[in-house]
Amino acid sequence: MPKTLVVFGLILLIFGIGFVFVKNLGHLPFNFLEATVSRNEETTDITETSGNLTEINGSLIETNGNIPAEIDGNNEDIMTEINGNSVEIKVKGVGEEIKRLKNIVEEIDDISEKIDLISQKVSELMPLKEVAGTSTESEFSEVELKMELEKEIPEVPEKEEKEEIKEEIPKTPEVKIAACPKTIGSLPNRNNVIINEVAWMGNQDSVNNEWIELKNISGEDLSLAGWQVLNGDNKITIFFDEKDKILQNSLYLLERTNDDAVLGIRADKIYSGALKNGEEALYLFDENCQLQDIVEANPSWPAGENDSKRTMERKPDFSWQTSQPTGGTPKAENSSGYISFNNNNSGGGVIITLPTFYPKILISEVHISGLDPEGKVLEKEDFVELYNPNNIDIDLTGWYLQRKTKNSGSFSSYAPQNLLSGKEIQAKSYFLISNASSSFLSDIKTAYSLTEDNTLVIKNPNKEVSDKVGWGEAQDFETATTSNPLPGNSIGRKWSSTTEGYIDTDNNFEDFEVQNPTPNSQNKSPEPENKIPAARFVFSPETPEIGQEIIFDASSSTDEDGEISEYFWDFGGSYCSTTLSTTTFSFATSGEFLIIVLVKDNFGSTSLLATTTITIKELALPILEISEEKLDFLGEEAEIISGKEEIITNSGQGELNWGISLAQNSGEGWVSPNFASGTVLAFSSSTIDFLIDSAGLCPGNYQATATIFAQGFEDKKEVKIGLTIFEKTAKTIVINEISWMGTSATNSNDEWIELYNNTDSFVDLTGWVLSAKDGTPNIVFSTSSIFAKDYFLLERTDDTTISDIGADLIYKGALENSGEELKLIDNYGNLIDLIDFSLGWFVGSDSDYISMERVNSEFAGSIPNNWKSNNGVFRNGLDADGNLINGTPKSKNSATF
Repeated sequence: MPKTLVVFGLILLIFGIGFVFVKNLGHLPFNFLEATVSRNEETTDITETSGNLTEINGSLIETNGNIPAEIDGNNEDIMTEINGNSVEIKVKGVGEEIKRLKNIVEEIDDISEKIDLISQKVSELMPLKEVAGTSTESEFSEVELKMELEKEIPEVPEKEEKEEIKEEIPKTPEVKIAACPKTIGSLPNRNNVIINEVAWMGNQDSVNNEWIELKNISGEDLSLAGWQVLNGDNKITIFFDEKDKILQNSLYLLERTNDDAVLGIRADKIYSGALKNGEEALYLFDENCQLQDIVEANPSWPAGENDSKRTMERKPDFSWQTSQPTGGTPKAENSSGYISFNNNNSGGGVIITLPTFYPKILISEVHISGLDPEGKVLEKEDFVELYNPNNIDIDLTGWYLQRKTKNSGSFSSYAPQNLLSGKEIQAKSYFLISNASSSFLSDIKTAYSLTEDNTLVIKNPNKEVSDKVGWGEAQDFETATTSNPLPGNSIGRKWSSTTEGYIDTDNNFEDFEVQNPTPNSQNKSPEPENKIPAARFVFSPETPEIGQEIIFDASSSTDEDGEISEYFWDFGGSYCSTTLSTTTFSFATSGEFLIIVLVKDNFGSTSLLATTTITIKELALPILEISEEKLDFLGEEAEIISGKEEIITNSGQGELNWGISLAQNSGEGWVSPNFASGTVLAFSSSTIDFLIDSAGLCPGNYQATATIFAQGFEDKKEVKIGLTIFEKTAKTIVINEISWMGTSATNSNDEWIELYNNTDSFVDLTGWVLSAKDGTPNIVFSTSSIFAKDYFLLERTDDTTISDIGADLIYKGALENSGEELKLIDNYGNLIDLIDFSLGWFVGSDSDYISMERVNSEFAGSIPNNWKSNNGVFRNGLDADGNLINGTPKSKNSATF
């Protein structure tokens, strides 16, 4: 191949690289009015065409943008040099985008260096091929030359597009948390944690290696739980939790995507999402969604350099600077800043002054009028208290306060700049401004006054509103107005004991309240007016008699803002004072008595009287009452069955002489009381036992009636007595207890079944089956056994049904609440036990979750009387929530006691 073709290919490649950068130049936000680019006597004229097309050497290139206006009316010339060649760019009407133009010149310089490198590589390649063979033209083909050039020529990045559209590396989605709202115009507090440094441009290794540094300026260790860092469009959402803490005066590093963004320094937290190089913002919110800091790229970031990868650092006055070292100062003290000088042949330069950022100052209290000792309103007795919530002192030079009346369309002066010039408000301290006619000792005096329905603002030297409060019928306010302060009162900002700071939600109605004046000291919310308690009471019995003890209960008395400390009783002229809510009293005579009670709360307030009239009856006759109207006994043939108690009570006056007559409807002599008669004093009780002897009785059911009567009075009670005699059954394994309803409302599926070995020997249950007639459950025992006189516990689904007792077998399948027929079959197919509850469970409760217990393990399970509900006294085991269950798993049934 001729050398001319190689050179021609090289020229085409160079032209293509140049075209990419010229095209990028056209996409910059400039609107060239007229410019001349000169390099080695060759001149390129650039003129505006149709607003967004630029002519370069006769070719149209798209520009899409505007060049700023003139700076102070002067045209600016920029001189630079590319590889020793003088290049002059004359631009008329250059404004804020001068820095952009300088970057373009540096891009052209980069292209020149790459052209020299490519030329050198071509020179090296050509001789190598000539040595390799006798004919360069025959052996060095176009394909080979292209391959060699592609291997040697460095990649030229498309600078602006890569940095504006940064490829995001996917991360595992985080738990969704609601992002704090961004309120336009809100000023940050900047008194606890600030954004201290931002690598919005990435670093020299990758534009994706972005990072953000926070700084704790609060003077104490802080938890970041609930804090958030968000960007303008919420593509970056960093949420902090209880693990995230930042020590006092320490730095906290957030790295994008992984821990490689800052080599050699460990990130405190990894986040996802890219920062844009312009039209961007970062917001820092605390756990209450209060804006703690904000930095905006509007349209550009206030500091940092994209090309050199110098970061954006925070200065002590909260303004921003470009870092002195490339790559910034992550997890280290910020640098002294980078200063660049613009020297050119014209001797001129461009100085760009960034706006100073000022911390927030709060209006903490406003007082508009006073009262003299006689209650007369004192006009012009007003003051305004400012508070510095930051940890740094603030120079008030350039600050000022303005006010607006209800009917005014604009603000007028209240404390002008000259009054605040040279003044300072110290960190966490107050600054008082009072009317010149007032009696308050203040830091400065003003000739202006405040009235009802006003709005007051404080502005920093940038003329930004730092804080605003409107009261009464003011037309300008934050969200909603607070109240007009009464004469002698102030409207004070609420203090939070939780955050140890003033509340600032940008809502005057929520943030302020009427208070007693506290100039130059912390505001105090007014003590709430103590509400008087309310007295209420009940008594029992409702119809008491002479000498009968009456219980008076005032526990239903209430106190909305405290607690009741004392109770005062008047029982118709007899008095009682107690700290207890209940007391007792009895009356020696009959009649009507007025009962009065009042209560006192812990703040000393006394209730109104609560009253009622009680009637005390004359002495009454003895009254017979019994504890049980029916007694049922179960037993075997020829067995003496233990007795059951019957309690006889005299709930009337005088002695009760009683007796018993017995009528046995079937059988003879099988039931008898231990006492045939007795005496019970007034309001007392006696106990008798009914004893059973089943000797000589055949299996079956027997009935008897015991009549208890009061001698001398027509007062009697009947007790029905039933006896069931069973045939003795062989000792075997029985179904002993069933919790067919579960253990509690939250654990209704936690069913369990208990077996009992009624024999005197060990029984191998391998191959046995416990099944319901409908097929569910169907429990097959494998490698299971039960010791003599021992229990075997089956729990449904898992071993948490009875949390403190281990299951012997876990099974699946639910018991129907309407009833089941259950069979226990051994490994030979023999029916060992059968209980038929197909028409409904004999006992147990699905409302109170009470288990069904077998009374006698030697009696047939199909007899309804052989089953009882757990009595609630004898219980064993805890449910899945740790509560005592109403049953006796793996212990003696309550029904057998």
